[in-house]
Amino acid sequence: MGNKISIQIDTPPCPGTDYWEIDNIKIIIPSIKSWKPEYKTVNAIKFDDEKLVFSIRKFENHNNRLFVKVYCHNYETKEFTSHYYYTSKSDGYFWRYCFIIEGLFHKGYNYGITTFINMKLQQFIFEEMNKFNSIRREEECVKASDIKDSFFIERMIGKTYISGNAFFILFDDIFPNDFINTGRPKMFENYIGCLRKMREVSDSTRKLPESDKNKFILYVLVTLEKKLIENNVWKDVEGSKTEFYSNVYKAFNATFIEFFKYELSTKSKLISNKLVEIEGYKIILNIYSIHISTPYLEQKYKTYYIVYKFKNPDSSDFSPIIRKAILHIIPLTSKITKYGIDDRYVSAGYFINKIFEYKEQSKGITLVGKEAGKDYLFMGSIVNMDSLPYDESSDPIETPPVKPFIALPPVKPVIALPPVAPLPLVKPVIASPPVAPSPLVKPVIASPPVVPSPPKPIDPLDSIPKRITRY
Repeated sequence: MGNKISIQIDTPPCPGTDYWEIDNIKIIIPSIKSWKPEYKTVNAIKFDDEKLVFSIRKFENHNNRLFVKVYCHNYETKEFTSHYYYTSKSDGYFWRYCFIIEGLFHKGYNYGITTFINMKLQQFIFEEMNKFNSIRREEECVKASDIKDSFFIERMIGKTYISGNAFFILFDDIFPNDFINTGRPKMFENYIGCLRKMREVSDSTRKLPESDKNKFILYVLVTLEKKLIENNVWKDVEGSKTEFYSNVYKAFNATFIEFFKYELSTKSKLISNKLVEIEGYKIILNIYSIHISTPYLEQKYKTYYIVYKFKNPDSSDFSPIIRKAILHIIPLTSKITKYGIDDRYVSAGYFINKIFEYKEQSKGITLVGKEAGKDYLFMGSIVNMDSLPYDESSDPIETPPVKPFIALPPVKPVIALPPVAPLPLVKPVIASPPVAPSPLVKPVIASPPVVPSPPKPIDPLDSIPKRITRY
C-alpha cells in the first residue's frame, strides 16, 4: 500500500544536490522546465513494507508518446535510482517500464504485461501529472546491456518470477500472446495450432502418473473443451477468425468463473472516468481492483481491471454497452521493486488482453468501419471479460460531453444609433388570384413484403471433429 508524503516547492534542497531529504528520505526536485509554477506542493509515494519512496522528476514527450522520469529511494539501503516509464497507447495509456534492446522498446517475456508498472504507482503518476508540463524529450531509456542487475534481466526476459499457478500456466502455454519468439503457435498467427496444442497437452497429461496437479490440469482442460464446444469454437474453426477469437474468449470467460471466485468485499475503485483517445476513438473507463481465489489452490490474487464505454469517431455519443477487460493480475504476496514493477506477476497468454491491437500484430482479424482505425483495431467486442463485477446502477460511468464547451469572447456593447427618418409609404402589392391545383396523381401501392422461410435448425455438435470428445 502506498502513502503520499508532501513537501513545499520552495524548501531548500540538500546542498549541492537536486533532491530534498526529510527524515532520511530523499525526494527528487522536479525539473524547472517541466514543473508548473502555480503548484506549490510536491508529492511522493511511500511503500512502507518495501522501504521505498518514488518521486517524479519530469514528463517528456516524443513521437506522440509520453515519458516520465521517476526516482526511487530505498531509505533502508540508501540506494537512490532513476527509471523511465512510457505510455502504451494500445492498452489505454498505462505506464510500462522503458528499456531498450537493439534500439527498440522491449516488451519482455509477455508482450502485454511483463513491463506493466505497479498499479498504485501508476495511480500516483496519473494523479500528479497535471502539475507538470511535458517537455521535449531530453534523455533516452536505459539499454538492457547497461543493466547489471540479474534480477531485472530475469524478471523481464525469463519465467522465474511468473506465478506458478497451473491454471494460468496452461493458458500461457496453449494460447500465448507474448513478445519473445518461443516457437509456439500464437493466437493471432496460428489459432488452429493453438487448438492442436491444447489436444496435445491433454493427451500427454493423461499419460502422466496420477497426482493432484495432473488431476487439476486435466480438470481445467476438460472444462475448457466443454466451454469451447458450447461457444461453437470448433464449428467456426475454418470460418471467420474474428468470430473465432470472440467465441474463444467467451469460453475463456466461462472457464474462469468455473474455477475462481470474486471476493466482493475486497473490490475497490482506484480511478474514475479516465478518458483515453487514440486515432479519434474514445474510451471512458473506471479502474478497479479485486481479490480472486479458488478452492483448488492456496494462493490468492489481486486482479486489476477496467470497465469502460467506447465511442468511435463517427458516432455522436458513447455506446451504452458496458465492456470489461483485465489489466493485470499479481499474487497477493507480490511486492513492488525499486524499478516500480511488481516482483511477481501472472502470465496467462491471450487471457489478458489490451483494448486496442496494432493491425500488423493482429493478422486475420477483420474488424471494419466503426472498430478499425489507421493503425489500430478496437478489440473490446472480441475480448470482453463479462464476468468481472460491476453495477452500473450504483456506479455509473460518466461520459464527457461530445463537444467541449468553448467560451466565446465577450460581446461588445451595442451603441445606439441616431433615429432614422421614416420612409414614405409604398403602394401595396395586390396578390394574384390563387392557382388551381394540379390533378392528383394515382398513388403507387407498395407490394407486400416477402417473408423468408425460417432456416433449418442446425445442431452445433454436428460440426465437431471426431477427435474431440463430447463431454
